[in-house]
Amino acid sequence: MARIGITCNDCGHSAKVPVEFAGKRVRCLRCQTKLRVPNPKGKPKASRSRPKSSPKRGSAAASNTRNRKGSIASDTRRKAQAAIREILEEYEYAIEADERGFLIDVRGVTFGLARTLVEEVLEEAPGVRDVRLAGGLGACRLTVVLRGASFNPEDSFADEYEETEIYHRKSLPNQKTIDLDAIVNSAATNSIVRDPVKKLLDGKANAEMPMESNIGLVPDGSTRGSSGFETIDDYVVKGQACLDAGEVEKAVKILEKAVRIDKDHEDAVYLLATAYASIGEYDRARRAFRHFVKMCPNDPDGYVMHAAASVACDRLEDARAALVKAIRLDPNHPKAYRYAARLYDRLGDPVKAQQFRQRYNNRRGA
Repeated sequence: MARIGITCNDCGHSAKVPVEFAGKRVRCLRCQTKLRVPNPKGKPKASRSRPKSSPKRGSAAASNTRNRKGSIASDTRRKAQAAIREILEEYEYAIEADERGFLIDVRGVTFGLARTLVEEVLEEAPGVRDVRLAGGLGACRLTVVLRGASFNPEDSFADEYEETEIYHRKSLPNQKTIDLDAIVNSAATNSIVRDPVKKLLDGKANAEMPMESNIGLVPDGSTRGSSGFETIDDYVVKGQACLDAGEVEKAVKILEKAVRIDKDHEDAVYLLATAYASIGEYDRARRAFRHFVKMCPNDPDGYVMHAAASVACDRLEDARAALVKAIRLDPNHPKAYRYAARLYDRLGDPVKAQQFRQRYNNRRGA
């Protein structure tokens, strides 16, 4: 969707507004000064393309679908759109279908009111996983991601170039779980694991996070089902197929069985982590990605995914440690620097954020 750049002459705040506002008067969201949106000359410039989903891991089915986007069940999309339209019926808005959900421009609202609308969407619209809120002059954009869309680190890290906030649907309460250590370490269900976190650029390499249990990865259930699958590869291939078809809840159940058969199967653990993240179970995704990087300590992309899931459940120190490891493994990994900059913005350290942003820009242009 084409957008028009505009800058407030009073406070200097810049934003982009939908092309439908050309020639109209709007208010600056920061200082409320009235401004007129200019009419663009010629054809409007196309909007920036959306980021691609992260690739799947290395099973045969995964390699054949490496460039595919995660599908979303049509029923999920239809119900979510109907609920969103009901929530926004009193406002002027434009809604555009996106492969991962919806792009919604809400006009004539303040940023504070837009936050309230986001909360209503998360609470009342079925099938919504995340909402990104970006403010503009006289309009706000809601990027709605539905359950079943492929998990992308972009879902967790806000855009530093505009005023953007990210809202995640909270995990369902009171879910029965078992201790991951019973699967991962073949230990007692009440055992706990130390999760070391290195301080980024401060020299404290031996600092550790407080001890935490690994409760919450896999729900209770038998390790064998009646589905007819006999080997872990059968489960992994079927789980991948369900993810591609948008049947994420079904994929989770299948992949949980695979992890119970072999707690160290890389594809099974990675796919289960992405499936958890795809339905908004970010804490379980974080624990699964953490186990994956323990099995694959030289995979920088695994650490980036671990960081993204950690940010989504507000474990910022875990995210910082994961990005440190990603950068140490691959000093030229541009996304690791990009997300480190965004993380430090959130941590309130603009100096380090700018340092990492500069490194990201240098590597992107290399």
